[in-house]
Amino acid sequence: MSSSFQYAIALDGMEVVEEFREFVRPVHQPTLSAFCRELTSIRQADVDGASTFTEVLANHEAWLDGHRLAEANALFITCGDWDLGALWPEQCRASVPPIEAQRPIYTRRLNVKRRYGALVSMGAVAEPTVELPPGSSRLRRRK
Repeated sequence: MSSSFQYAIALDGMEVVEEFREFVRPVHQPTLSAFCRELTSIRQADVDGASTFTEVLANHEAWLDGHRLAEANALFITCGDWDLGALWPEQCRASVPPIEAQRPIYTRRLNVKRRYGALVSMGAVAEPTVELPPGSSRLRRRK
């Protein structure tokens, strides 16, 4: 499992109130691959000093509790299903607590790529016409 980080924002109206962001120290594959570093701009030093998945999960749950966020009033918004649909269950199967013990909020998400694609196919929005410079086809984390 490669390293990852959680990112969440609590909104009050349209104002960002607070964010949660922590890197996770990879345990099973502690050295980041060149592909992972290039794709995400995450540095090895970012994860070497980070907490384990179990520790970050506990911190995130405390953050959710502090904002009274649960599946009834919160939603994870993703750009694709890979992180929460594939990596999250895999990580939880390899960790304590197991995936069966996870809060329901972690299974509730909105994939904006899928929603946007549906809007384009309905004709509700125009398909984007953006030209990317050569070599910039990957999404990068803001620095």
